[in-house]
Amino acid sequence: MKKVEGLMMNDKKFLKAAPLFCKLIESDCTKERCDEFFRILVALDDVYARRTPSQSQQTRVANTTTSTTTSSLAAKVDGNEDMSGSQSRRIPLSSANEDEKYGKTLRTYFNVFSSVRKVRDVFKEEQMFTIDTLILFHESASAFFTDDSFQFARAAKFTRDCIGQLQTMFPKKSELMHGKPWEKYIPTEEEKRKRMSALVCSLENMFANRKKQFTQADVDQSFKCASDLRLLFPQKERERIDDMYDVVKEMRSCGVLGAKRTANKKGLFRSYAN
Repeated sequence: MKKVEGLMMNDKKFLKAAPLFCKLIESDCTKERCDEFFRILVALDDVYARRTPSQSQQTRVANTTTSTTTSSLAAKVDGNEDMSGSQSRRIPLSSANEDEKYGKTLRTYFNVFSSVRKVRDVFKEEQMFTIDTLILFHESASAFFTDDSFQFARAAKFTRDCIGQLQTMFPKKSELMHGKPWEKYIPTEEEKRKRMSALVCSLENMFANRKKQFTQADVDQSFKCASDLRLLFPQKERERIDDMYDVVKEMRSCGVLGAKRTANKKGLFRSYAN
């Protein structure tokens, strides 16, 4: 196992070693050995940024694109923009070979954490929150770039489940003040921060694919779930969710996917008019 771990941490050998690691996850990851696999999975996440192009805090997505700010896109009314209010931007890479390698890296992370999803129940309670966050970011968030309605729906449901966990994983201040015992594992602030970031990434990727007709119901449900619990998110993430949900609601009110919305006199859509 140590040899496999060394290969997975080696940037040059990672892609070739990953299929073997996926098989080991599905066959050897048990309650007795979950600590060993958990350590490697966390380490893989830590080196992810090194293996992918820097995006200056822009969310990474599965098809070498990033979502631009919703508000800036909503101000464009030339009729050629994606009705969802989001567009993709090509990440500048130095060569076609690097582009191909980047795509393979993303797919490999997707495959690794797809295998983790199959055995997630073997991990300990204190590990489960982090495992779900890693699955959310590396597997579910990437799954939204698909034409497979089942895969999209599964990823959307997992996103909603992770959002719902936020109201049950943390004790209320009133409960702590009254000395009420809390038996569940309480995630650290860093674990909570990573979960929020992964959720916003997942929602942005879902939002970017809002134009596909089979995604409409899942997107609506997911953003409503996030909006209902919006106060649990930090202000920055809350504002991003609000911006996207405004567009989702406006699209829903239009009734027809792909219909061009009418700008008001100020040249802005209603959601962003002052």
